[in-house]
Amino acid sequence: MGQGYSITRAIDQPYEVALDAVRKALIDQGFGIVTEFDVQASFAKNLKVEVPPQMILGACQSALAYQA
Repeated sequence: MGQGYSITRAIDQPYEVALDAVRKALIDQGFGIVTEFDVQASFAKNLKVEVPPQMILGACQSALAYQA
């Protein structure tokens, strides 16, 4: 079985406030948000299960991507 990797942080802010702060921080550092995947909505629709709110943001800094 594959090995899982994750980074977690506990913060004392409502979900929407934290999500907006992450979006702003990425943009402030020159990243564009190219994809957003709402895990909670997808699980509810496709699996009929409830999970806490979670968002996967796909971020890219075009200049660095071009260099790579």
